[in-house]
Amino acid sequence: MMRKAVSKGKASAVDLAYLEDRIAVAKGEKQIYGTQVQRDLETGDYYVPAILDPEQVNTRRNSIGLGSLEPYLKRWGIEWNHKVKNGIH
Repeated sequence: MMRKAVSKGKASAVDLAYLEDRIAVAKGEKQIYGTQVQRDLETGDYYVPAILDPEQVNTRRNSIGLGSLEPYLKRWGIEWNHKVKNGIH
């Protein structure tokens, strides 16, 4: 329903991205846009759950107006490096 609303210009693609990622992470799947951040309960450190095709995440994010992942993750003190850490904390 939300995808249809976005295609008709009645809902935000950014809101859809957050929703799709939230659902994927909840189901134990890889997120698409990297919008979801989780916190390790033992260490208190924030981390990014696994992202599908992390090499292309910024292309996907930019295509809907989210901007690059790196500045987004700095809010949580996370330095993103898809080659080293993809869903690993």
